[in-house]
Amino acid sequence: MSHAKVVMTDGVIASVGSANLTPRSMATSKELTLFAHGPVNDPFITRLRDQLEADISRSERVLKPFELSLGEKIMAVAGKYIW
Repeated sequence: MSHAKVVMTDGVIASVGSANLTPRSMATSKELTLFAHGPVNDPFITRLRDQLEADISRSERVLKPFELSLGEKIMAVAGKYIW
């Protein structure tokens, strides 16, 4: 399973990918992130910005904390070193 991150900066720089931009992730993970730079009216930048805005408009605010069971917490920590 993959999860992606999208970053849009000033409407001209975009980042799309699954990599976590941390030193550990960069050293150990085999993931990919695409960085694109172009004018505000660039077709890729425009489409990505429109999709991001649509996704945000359909999102719901999370009002309660995310909770994990003890077993899930152990698996989350162990997973960092196993996978």
